[in-house]
Amino acid sequence: MFLYQMPQLREFPFSYLPGQLKEVVAVYHCKFCVADSRVILTGANFGEEYFSTRQDRYWLVDQRESESARGIVGFLREFVEVMSEDCYRLSGDGSLHRTSDVTASSMREKLLALISRSHGGDSDSEASGVTCFPLIQHKSLRVTSEEDTILSLMRRMSALLLQSRTSSTASSSEDMMQVKFSTPYTNFSSQLSEKILDVCYLGHSVSILGPNATSHGFASAKGLKSLIPLLHVEAFTTAMKAAYDKICTKIPEENDVTSANNNLRDKPEHHYFYEQLEHYTFQRSGWTFHAKGFWFDVSSKVTSSAPSNSDKKADVSGLSGSYIGSSNFGERSWNRDLELGFLFLQRPHQTRDVSAGRDDFKAFLTRDYDLLRSQCEKDLTLNQRIASFSHHPPSHSSKFFNQTHSYDSQGPQNNLLSLNNLKASLHQRMIGLLARLVKSYL
Repeated sequence: MFLYQMPQLREFPFSYLPGQLKEVVAVYHCKFCVADSRVILTGANFGEEYFSTRQDRYWLVDQRESESARGIVGFLREFVEVMSEDCYRLSGDGSLHRTSDVTASSMREKLLALISRSHGGDSDSEASGVTCFPLIQHKSLRVTSEEDTILSLMRRMSALLLQSRTSSTASSSEDMMQVKFSTPYTNFSSQLSEKILDVCYLGHSVSILGPNATSHGFASAKGLKSLIPLLHVEAFTTAMKAAYDKICTKIPEENDVTSANNNLRDKPEHHYFYEQLEHYTFQRSGWTFHAKGFWFDVSSKVTSSAPSNSDKKADVSGLSGSYIGSSNFGERSWNRDLELGFLFLQRPHQTRDVSAGRDDFKAFLTRDYDLLRSQCEKDLTLNQRIASFSHHPPSHSSKFFNQTHSYDSQGPQNNLLSLNNLKASLHQRMIGLLARLVKSYL
């Protein structure tokens, strides 16, 4: 047995923290199981609760039935070999011993080489119709293939939507794009929040599945941990509000849709694009929700500008696929923990399935998502709270504070109202501060 310790926890002062506090700093978060020619890809831990009363995702992939699966099995075996070089080994007497003295730079080079080899060719995809890209996120070693790939994919989808919106030959189809996420902790990273709202702004809904107050993994926690479900909701709305403000104020960013469509953003009706964000919560009594995923389907009815042969992989027109793995897509997943996931892609006119027998790959992905969605209900309260941001101009904290909470010289009643507003604002700011801490650490 090999036990991996995150690099952050090997140094002062984190090396002196007790066990549970060390988990706050960083954890090894990868989950998978390889048995001979079969692989289980999942974001679940292998504990009793996960096999009884916790909803999660599991894909069983057999390399005897799928050509793409052969690369997954080989990748995971190599991944274990590479990681074991930087682990503690558990001996028969219960003692721990370092397997070798591997430097951080050496580990980074080995992980990057492993990713490069796994992405090096797609000969299998031509036969199976599906290409699998293993993704590793280990920010402490500057390995960020998961973050880079997902953000790049969202950016390219937004660019395609923008092109179709401004093109005279654009399709009028309303189902040109589908984007769906699932996470047990709805505290998306700030960059991903902005990319999600870019898709919403361009006229297409984004669905997000998550837990409600009773199905959250920390719903039964005691003490301060019992606040985590509430703070995750606050972190979610805070991140989306910040992304909304950034889009509406048209802060220019290179290669970003926010700087390419200012003439459309000036129209008042476009401030309601927030309502394209749809949030659903898991409602199964007695169960908790832990499913992580990302699904997308881009129609081929609207094509991007004809790419050169060397840029064909950059064209997302007609692309569909899904991510399965350990990531929650949050600041913690992308900045602190070690995550492992797999992005499955299918391009147009490729219809053979990677893991669902005779069924079409798209049909398999639809069933995969619908199984989760059927146990969720639309969270109208949270949607109304989020959508309310779009009915007001973006707020700047200092300006809002000065305008709303200045004392009124006309009478004590107005001053009392201002004082109550001040208390409410300070309370909200405290909740926001806690939410930012949760966003980064939990």
